[in-house]
Amino acid sequence: MASNFGGFPNIGQPGLPQIPWRLILLWGGGLGFFGGILLAAIWLLDVFTNFLWFGNLGYEGVYQTILVHRIWLLFAGTLLFAALSSFNIWLTYRYGRGPQVIPISEETLAFLRPLTLAGVIVVIAVASLIFGGAAGSRWPTVLGFIHSTPFNVADPQFNKDISFFVFTLPLHHVVQSWLLGAVIVSTLMTMTMYFIHFSLRGAVFSMTAPVRIHISVLGALLLFIL
Repeated sequence: MASNFGGFPNIGQPGLPQIPWRLILLWGGGLGFFGGILLAAIWLLDVFTNFLWFGNLGYEGVYQTILVHRIWLLFAGTLLFAALSSFNIWLTYRYGRGPQVIPISEETLAFLRPLTLAGVIVVIAVASLIFGGAAGSRWPTVLGFIHSTPFNVADPQFNKDISFFVFTLPLHHVVQSWLLGAVIVSTLMTMTMYFIHFSLRGAVFSMTAPVRIHISVLGALLLFIL
């Protein structure tokens, strides 16, 4: 059997297993659908229970306000992280691909590229929901900032109203920590995808000019957030 360096079988050799994409998509879509239905049912049950509890106390309007802001923050956090990570992954596809260094058969690439893309989509979707949930859980800080009122008492050191430290500063910390986490995770995903692209070309990962600029911009963004 032909082999390349390191004694591993030639990656271009035919005989790779064919991926049953229709079956994978069918099972994956079905599991995702039923998983989504289950999570939605659990969430709706929690919402219904809270509505009953707040209703008995006469504070239905309060819970409606909380619910609206939680949903808004969830969607905003999910979409923002999805946009950030998707844009960076798109840049890796643009700057990380190039000529083949070690010949790899089209059969092999047809096996690996869709598998990589499917994995990327799943990772982005899951991470986006996690960051969306993290944003949604910060509704007390957001509502406190929106409905804040001045205390009319100035801090003796910074000459700021005490309300700034109670309502505004915590929101700054929440936004900073969320953005920092999002950029760090997106940077790790970006570096991983560059490594995968270079590996599919049979090339050793190197900091080409476009890759260096891309990573440098992400690093500068991290420093700016800090």
